Amino acid sequence: SDRDTTEEESESLDDMDFLTRQKKLQAEAKMALAMAKPMAKMQVEVEKQNRKKSPVADLLPHMPHISECLMKRSLKPTDLRDMTIGQLQVIVNDLHSQIES
Repeated sequence: SDRDTTEEESESLDDMDFLTRQKKLQAEAKMALAMAKPMAKMQVEVEKQNRKKSPVADLLPHMPHISECLMKRSLKPTDLRDMTIGQLQVIVNDLHSQIES
């Protein structure tokens, strides 16, 4: 009879411990879900800032508007037509590296 009581007590302690851990994990999950949207917005902003640091601006310093147009994806055919093959290759290489990353 002592053995049965001890086993029941240990099982109830295990159940209580499980319930405590379950409640703690649920609270952590709720907190993580509540923070997911703001964290995602912050990550998007960080990625936008990193994307603005394109090497095209450094390689084409006399054409600053080209770097801005690349970031906005609004290059016009006239912009491209006025460029040299080397300048176009710089842009192509930059686009390839953006795609890879």
